Amino acid sequence: RLRGELEIAESATVVLCRGTIEPRKGQAALALAFHELAEAFPDAVLALVGETDQEWQAPRNQELRRFICRAQLESRVAMVPLTADPYQWLAIADVFVLASDLESLPRVVLEAMAFELPVIATSIFGVADLIEDGRTGYLCQARDVGDLRRTLENVLASDPDERRKVARAGAEHVRRHHDGRKYALRFGDLLQALVAD
Repeated sequence: RLRGELEIAESATVVLCRGTIEPRKGQAALALAFHELAEAFPDAVLALVGETDQEWQAPRNQELRRFICRAQLESRVAMVPLTADPYQWLAIADVFVLASDLESLPRVVLEAMAFELPVIATSIFGVADLIEDGRTGYLCQARDVGDLRRTLENVLASDPDERRKVARAGAEHVRRHHDGRKYALRFGDLLQALVAD
């Protein structure tokens, strides 16, 4: 039902990238990597969820749209505005990609892992501590379109059962080590200590 509402074919393999479209998030590199793989994976579609109408970002958004047109990928790559309900995109996705070259501990990766999505992410600060390559997700080098393309290709071509195994391990890791309730309880303890002092 959600795929119908979002105009995504039921048979499509949805590669999702969530995050404000900006240079450090690497959406342009991901679009280029996807372009290089598009012919080999005709059922794959790329959803870039995070376009904003902020004036300073307009030139980047326009240039990314121009690339998508030049690459003749208008029917395969969707640029979608930031949404108040990102979980619908996580629910329909098959693979999640974080192509950033700068992050700390990105919540979008934690959420994707919690949704039992296989996650491809750049091996940058924070992310490399979260994902064990090949066990709880897949890592590639930051600012390396070739490595991003190879990793995405390997994941898309891999056995679906193996992807599910990695996705389940990632979800278990998030539940065990990054449960939001534990954060809330710890934060509450700290506030109580401040009030009592």
